Amino acid sequence: MIADRDRALEKIRPYDGNGHGKLRRDAPCARFQAMLGAHFIGRDKNTLPPVGCAAWLIRGDPPRHRAGGATANARTIMVIVVMGVSGCGKSTVGQALADALGWDFREGDALHPQANIDKMHAGIPLNDDDRWPWLDRIAAWIGSEQACHRQGVVSCSALKRRYRDRLRRVDEDVGFVYIQVSRLELQRRTRRRHHFMPASLLDSQLETLEEPTPDEDALTVSGEATLAATIAEVGEWLERRRAR
Repeated sequence: MIADRDRALEKIRPYDGNGHGKLRRDAPCARFQAMLGAHFIGRDKNTLPPVGCAAWLIRGDPPRHRAGGATANARTIMVIVVMGVSGCGKSTVGQALADALGWDFREGDALHPQANIDKMHAGIPLNDDDRWPWLDRIAAWIGSEQACHRQGVVSCSALKRRYRDRLRRVDEDVGFVYIQVSRLELQRRTRRRHHFMPASLLDSQLETLEEPTPDEDALTVSGEATLAATIAEVGEWLERRRAR
């Protein structure tokens, strides 16, 4: 999975590695490149970190405060939540997306209280009471990104509408990317991976899942598409949102 992610990133990363920070001519999704490059118009190159640093792409001035006094759309996504059931690829897509954008990344599973991890290890499904403290930790991370004028990506199952609404309380413009995968593929993936949530809990997650509705303005992507295609699709979605 990590090797696949690295290969995908090499294909889509819009900047070359020659130390000059030029857009790669052969990188796909030119509009996505333009969206990223727009953040650097008018900025002093001497104030930018090295090209090899992930921060080079977007991290720095929040995009709503452009150089030269230009102001971005007031409804700018600061944090993206990559959501879906266990085994859909949230962590892989989330990390790859954060790397491509130069945003911060937080693994949502790492924020589970130990009691939740122990419960899942034992094959016991989590309930709402178990998930609220975990969601509050994720919401706190989103709030910290907002307070620091940083942009980030966090992986979180966010299975129910009310869970997603809990995260929106911190920032109504948080964006959700839902990774949709067939039950058969999910079963195949969960059987072969090493995770504290056993494959036996997949059915309970699918029963709990409430897919995002149109009014949530979330992006649904196929979890069976290539990683490069998924990242490009998210980039185009961000561009459409910025253009509103």
